[in-house]
Amino acid sequence: MSASVLEDSSAVSRVDKVFFKLESLLNLAAGCVIVALVALATTNILGRWLFSMPISGYIDWVEQAMAFIAFLGIAYTQRMGGHIRMDILVGRFKGRWLWFTEFLSSVLMLVVTLLLIYGSYLHFWRAILLVTLLLISICPLGLQS
Repeated sequence: MSASVLEDSSAVSRVDKVFFKLESLLNLAAGCVIVALVALATTNILGRWLFSMPISGYIDWVEQAMAFIAFLGIAYTQRMGGHIRMDILVGRFKGRWLWFTEFLSSVLMLVVTLLLIYGSYLHFWRAILLVTLLLISICPLGLQS
């Protein structure tokens, strides 16, 4: 499955080819991170099982790797026309119903994304307030020597 992209000798087409190479490289990097994550998980399991010594900070490493995996492959997936969703119902529609369901699913995902951004902002703001209150309680009159 690939996106239909017209190629010619224009400057935009040449820039597009450069971006495609960059996207492919980033996708390869995401694949390497996945292989490294599998190796890390195997090492952690074997270390825990054989030596009772798990890898320190394993969960933090996995969380960081997940961000790399998600973000490094996005541009390549978009270029290839891929997506992350289920086409069980939408794939059966044709014509106007297909366009309507595509539009409806896009609007619903926009709403979900906005709600997630709002919730993330609230958590961020709460963390900032907690740090501010902690600093005020430690040093109520400002910087003291």
